Amino acid sequence: MPWLRICLVVLFATTALRAWRLYTGLPDHPFFIVAALTAAVPGIAALLLAVFAGSQSRLVYIGMLLTSGGLLGWTLLTFGSYLRLMVDVGTAQLAASAVALALLAGRGARDFYFDRS
Repeated sequence: MPWLRICLVVLFATTALRAWRLYTGLPDHPFFIVAALTAAVPGIAALLLAVFAGSQSRLVYIGMLLTSGGLLGWTLLTFGSYLRLMVDVGTAQLAASAVALALLAGRGARDFYFDRS
C-alpha cells in the first residue's frame, strides 16, 4: 500500500507542476485559467485517492485504475509536447502511472480491495 500511495502522490505532484507551468505560460484570460485548472483535476483526484487508498473499497480501486490509466494514456498521447516543454514531468508521470497500474494489477491489491481472505 505505501508504494501505491507514493505513486499517486507523484502523479499529483507532476500534474500540479504541469498545470502550474501551463498557467504561467498562457495569457491572462479566463478561458486559459479554466484550461489550466482542468489540467489539474486528475492530480487532485490522485491525491484524494492516495488519502483513501487504505480503505477496502471497490470504488477506490476502480478510481485508482481509471486515474492511473487515464494519466498513462494522456502522457503517452502528449509525450511529444512533453519532450519540448518538460521532459522531467512527462517521464515521472509516465513511470508513476505505469508502476501504479502494475501494483493495482497484482493479486495482493485485488484481494485487498475486493476483500478476499
